[in-house]
Amino acid sequence: MFASTYEGFGMPLIEAQATGVIPVTSNISSMPEVAGAGGAVFVDPFDVLSIREGVLSAINDQQLRESIHKKGFENIKRFEPRRISEMYFELYKQI
Repeated sequence: MFASTYEGFGMPLIEAQATGVIPVTSNISSMPEVAGAGGAVFVDPFDVLSIREGVLSAINDQQLRESIHKKGFENIKRFEPRRISEMYFELYKQI
């Protein structure tokens, strides 16, 4: 559960996905970009009913959990240290 109203990045989402946990997170700020398309249950962090429905969906909907689990493991590949270091190296070469 990570219904933050503001984040610069949202590392707990990547940590959850890497460990196979289904993230329930905000549909604002950087959360959708970090979690990736379909990589989490997205909720309105200002709406308690939305958060409740999101948590219940994560608990009760097995197909949703399986889909998010699969997409989460794919999403974390974007943040592998080797890939990030290669991106920084390319940026430094351009500069």
